Amino acid sequence: MVGSLLDPITKLDLYAGDGPNNCEKWHNKEFDALVKEAEVEQNEDKRFDLLHKAEDIMFIDSPLIPIIFPSDSYLQKGSVPGLQYYVGSKPDLRYAKIKK
Repeated sequence: MVGSLLDPITKLDLYAGDGPNNCEKWHNKEFDALVKEAEVEQNEDKRFDLLHKAEDIMFIDSPLIPIIFPSDSYLQKGSVPGLQYYVGSKPDLRYAKIKK
């Protein structure tokens, strides 16, 4: 599953509690508490530490096993300047040119 944002909470909170997106019906009270705490933590370093701990619990319990890792690869010739890449999206061709 690809999250809509690059923030890890968009994936981790899918597995917290009794939410409608927890299709695996996996429950871990410690994981749920860490995710809930991370959702309100204002300090970014503390927040990511909480999310790393939650992720560790999830990997140990393994409520799911990913079998597909989506990825995209692109080749760009030197004669096509202006092509812009953004994390999590397709290349932006609006400013691309073809040099002769």
